[in-house]
Amino acid sequence: MSLGDNLKVGDKIVDFGTVYRIFQLKKRKDGGSKKRIFFRRYYKNGKAAISEFSLPIENVDMTNIRMPLSKKDVDQLMKQIRKSYRFTKRIDTNNAKDLLKVNDPGEVIRILKNVYAESKKSGENLTKSRRDLLESAFEKLEEEFALALKITVKGARKKIISALDRSISS
Repeated sequence: MSLGDNLKVGDKIVDFGTVYRIFQLKKRKDGGSKKRIFFRRYYKNGKAAISEFSLPIENVDMTNIRMPLSKKDVDQLMKQIRKSYRFTKRIDTNNAKDLLKVNDPGEVIRILKNVYAESKKSGENLTKSRRDLLESAFEKLEEEFALALKITVKGARKKIISALDRSISS
């Protein structure tokens, strides 16, 4: 059974680390038989908060859209973040950017730990592209962690940073 078949109004979905809420399911206005999902950002974030998106339900499985992580999943990922890490080799920026597009929290954590440890080792002296990569990795996790842990997005980032600090100091 596809993800699209199970979606209903009020469900949250995740696409590239951003949490969205489905606010409507309906058939096309021109009388077509294809049902569409309509969704908008769950967390308000400037101009992007007012954007609305739609997608034919049958196309959901062709995207990277997935259901949000559960609290149990996030707790496991937090353990992964806290696990001791020693920076040895810098991850390639272009490869890392490609991996961030896969919508896999495990890969995001691997990249986040590497670049965060690099920033601590270099005294926070990262190039702009490395800072952007670090910020992008944080953004891919923080909304979904906030949703699962029932905290603010800022609170989720603080938890992630705290776990990262523990991982590179142990």
